Amino acid sequence: MITPSKFGDAILSLFFPRKCPLCGRIAPEGEEAHLCQECARYLSAELEIRCPVCRCRATECRCTPKPLRKAMSTVGDRKFIAVGFYQPKSKSALLNRLIYTVKNSTDDTAARVLARMLSKEILKHFLKNGEEVREWIITYPPRRRRNKRKTGVDQAKRIARFVAKDLGAEFEAVFTRKREAEQKRLSKEDRIKSAADTYAVRSTADCCGKRYILCDDILTSGATLSSCAEKLIAAGAIDVFAATALYSLPKGKVFPYRSDVPWFNEVNS
Repeated sequence: MITPSKFGDAILSLFFPRKCPLCGRIAPEGEEAHLCQECARYLSAELEIRCPVCRCRATECRCTPKPLRKAMSTVGDRKFIAVGFYQPKSKSALLNRLIYTVKNSTDDTAARVLARMLSKEILKHFLKNGEEVREWIITYPPRRRRNKRKTGVDQAKRIARFVAKDLGAEFEAVFTRKREAEQKRLSKEDRIKSAADTYAVRSTADCCGKRYILCDDILTSGATLSSCAEKLIAAGAIDVFAATALYSLPKGKVFPYRSDVPWFNEVNS
């Protein structure tokens, strides 16, 4: 039976066909990622890029930034999940272009692409480790108000909303920003200090006894997510896990996290 909503979607797709967010070509109907076939093929190849430290794909990489090692809960043998690697200064990388589109365009297609890939990885990992993903709440660190006014979008919120919808999990806007400091030009140490003063749990939020998945667009130093996780735990949350669309390619000073490595064999980054 054709429902009114499906009939409406069919009419819209007839007059306004879905376009690939990377090249603008019309994407085939029924494609879950809504990319054209050529871009989907190149994107699949890009997802095979290996971490320079542990030689794993992003979905398997455990080179966890030090702040996340202390702040995040462990699900299985992971403290975070990412779909692919962000390649700094690369204008041709398709994943970079998807993130740029999510940050600067009001079209939701790119956000849906990244969210669908991320939700698949979250679900696969949680099922593997006996976790019921619907018992977790999806939340996010909000974007700077200045950037949100400029572009009309909050990229982490968009991704988090679509991930929650894909997983059938609850979505909750837990955080508010106290400061509008720009993070990307700061050093690693300054990022950690700045993030600690930037975010706060809303006074109306009840976090006691809850479990959260923190969604963001890019994991770099881990300062933002670790600060948010610490505030959730302080507010009564029992578990916080990180999930980001991309992970900025680790450098040599980041070492693979292994939950079974004795503390005296760990190398401090």
